[in-house]
Amino acid sequence: MPREKISLIEIYGSASKKLLIRRELSIQDLNINLMSFLQNLGLPIASSCQGEGICRLCIVNESVISCGISVKDLPFDKKGVRKVSIGYL
Repeated sequence: MPREKISLIEIYGSASKKLLIRRELSIQDLNINLMSFLQNLGLPIASSCQGEGICRLCIVNESVISCGISVKDLPFDKKGVRKVSIGYL
């Protein structure tokens, strides 16, 4: 079964201001929590609580706890792209 295109996601480094990854999201991607999604892409997402939402080390977009939000809950920009900014990259 082909993967249905849902939207795009762009992942930036806040410190470098560089686009790290731009890719299409599938239905399967939407149901993953953001921390796991980013880690599956090989990005170093800090966490000492293994995704329990306690340590707050996995913050993206300045205030979003990535283990506490699924990819589908990320807001869209005006062009229909979901954006994530990782502070230490």
